[in-house]
Amino acid sequence: MNTNVASPRFPIRFDPVAGESFDGWIDAYAQRLLISGRELGRALGLPPRLLRLHGANVAKGDAELDAERIAARACGTDPAAVRALWFGLARYDRLIAQRVARADARRRAVTWFGRVLRPMVSSRWCPICLAQSSGRWLAAWRLPWYLACPTHQTMLASGCPACGGTQRYAGLRVEYVPDLLTSCSRPTAGQAGPCDHRCRQDLTIIATAAAPDALLALQAEMIAILDPTVSETEALASSIGSLTCTSSPSTPGSIYTPSTATGETSTALSAPRSPRRILRSVTRTACGCARSPTATRY
Repeated sequence: MNTNVASPRFPIRFDPVAGESFDGWIDAYAQRLLISGRELGRALGLPPRLLRLHGANVAKGDAELDAERIAARACGTDPAAVRALWFGLARYDRLIAQRVARADARRRAVTWFGRVLRPMVSSRWCPICLAQSSGRWLAAWRLPWYLACPTHQTMLASGCPACGGTQRYAGLRVEYVPDLLTSCSRPTAGQAGPCDHRCRQDLTIIATAAAPDALLALQAEMIAILDPTVSETEALASSIGSLTCTSSPSTPGSIYTPSTATGETSTALSAPRSPRRILRSVTRTACGCARSPTATRY
């Protein structure tokens, strides 16, 4: 297909799916048009600096993004659906940053806690969802505490079974590369030359364990933060309020989790005893705190 990326309007409409991430939609749309993600981003009017950032930053969008213009150029896609691609993740990141900033930023624990709650640089995924949607990546999969798929009630995958690499760390691609929506995009170690040396392991055939009911219930309560129809006050009450607290019996004025305040450590998620223990396990195993030595961000 010979697509003129300089055209103000594409001839093919590609609607976002519910809960999709902004970077995921751009990648999927670009694959449909047989062009690179950066070419599509320029044609849709994305700010030049956003085109050069890592995937997590693209997923959070930019203050200069114009949902109306993007929707018009994307063959008349619903502007509200386009705005929802980045709105929820951007709001979550902003509220977490504000909450941490109001605490005692000089304390090391606060810095660590704020870091593990921010959207991850890579993305987890549900193999079944990825297969059924033909490679549509969801915004919720970048939340550090979002560990299970509520649809299939299974734990999310976090690394390629073949190479151990995490997914969707890199930003929008400069060149068009086919068939990477459902396969591992990490380059194979030790390979060089002009050929495509990506791992390309199928990410949809990974077997994952069943998710605990308590974890699914906690996620269902907190995921409202990504819903554009939920007010900021409601989002703070349901999501940020469950993750952070501004007063602690031991350290007044600092952000803490009641479960981690005891000093206990646990990464077991198979049979949590309470939602608070789940939250402790989430913060302990979040991206950047318990990364596998073989996992590579890409």
